[in-house]
Amino acid sequence: MIAYYAQRGEATPSPATGAYCKARQRLPEKLFSHLVTHTGSALEAIATPGELWCALRVRIVDGTGISMPDTPANQQAYPQPSSQASGCGFPVLRLVVLFSLITGALLAHAIGPLADSEMALFRKLLAELRRGELALGDRYYGNFWVLALLQPRGVEALLRVAASRHTDFRRGRRLGKNDHLIVWKKPKQCPDYMSEAEYTAAPAELLLREVRGQLTVPGFRSRPVVLVTTLLDPQCYPRQALLELYGRRWQCELRLRDLKIALKMDVLRTQTPGMVRKELLAHLLAYNLIRRLMWDAGVRAKCPPLRLSFKGATQHIRAFAPLLAAAKPALRQGLYTLLLQTIGRELVPERPGRIDPRLKKRRPKSYGWLQKPRAVYHRLIRLGRKLK
Repeated sequence: MIAYYAQRGEATPSPATGAYCKARQRLPEKLFSHLVTHTGSALEAIATPGELWCALRVRIVDGTGISMPDTPANQQAYPQPSSQASGCGFPVLRLVVLFSLITGALLAHAIGPLADSEMALFRKLLAELRRGELALGDRYYGNFWVLALLQPRGVEALLRVAASRHTDFRRGRRLGKNDHLIVWKKPKQCPDYMSEAEYTAAPAELLLREVRGQLTVPGFRSRPVVLVTTLLDPQCYPRQALLELYGRRWQCELRLRDLKIALKMDVLRTQTPGMVRKELLAHLLAYNLIRRLMWDAGVRAKCPPLRLSFKGATQHIRAFAPLLAAAKPALRQGLYTLLLQTIGRELVPERPGRIDPRLKKRRPKSYGWLQKPRAVYHRLIRLGRKLK
């Protein structure tokens, strides 16, 4: 802001950040949440029916963890993992999100401490799923209860079957090779996140379709998967089409990477739970706004918007932002058009089946791990003791 006012030849504000921090605290959290949902829905509304998958809007669901500063208030609201010693870990919150497969927009979110399971947070997002949509998820969601919650809402599902469930394709009604209809019975035990009344109201059984196939990555051994779906018609929804759609679920991991790495949301910086949530929501809002610019740039460049580089778009927006803010109205539209053209040139090449190991080449500094609270180490240093 100092640079902005200086460029305009006006009096510059004080460099002290106290007034800014107080103003930021007064911003209502509900405003951020509303803007995240609004921008995601506005971007999704742009998609044409021809871009849908089999006339269905696909919603990818997944969860992740976010770290934050180790303050007493943050620890109380979002306690660190129980496996970490007191004073040696960081508070962590759990985030569950719904992404659009077509636009990449973040449509809904739920936040809670690690003690809240992904399933409990996912239930908070059920109201955001509507008839004519399809929920796409990994094997964590491939259980009876998710399907039982989605079915009354008219929401279709395609999920990877949980590892704990045994699948026998010799049973049920055969629809084709590695494709059959099967009845899932309601588990006898009520889950922790569900009340007895909800358990009783759940259907006793569900008629579902299971398919089995291979997810092939060039240069690697094929990976067998078993999927469960509420799409029972093999003519409208062929087995291979279901397998290919599940292969696109990986886009959710890429979207989370954009948020946590490109936008640096992996480790938050604010000191109190309320500000932590606002900071998190500000990242989600920025993500949707960048996605909207990428969509406009892709349309202008006549290329798929999801093929554009999110990191490249972020870098260009940061470079153009001060120029757009300081430019006169007559020049601003030209700069904005140039920004879209520049983003539209950042096309990521087609790399089907690309895979990278989760390994680092650059070695970290050879410091040990903090295994005791810092106050203990401070005391040892003052006593001249050797740190271990």
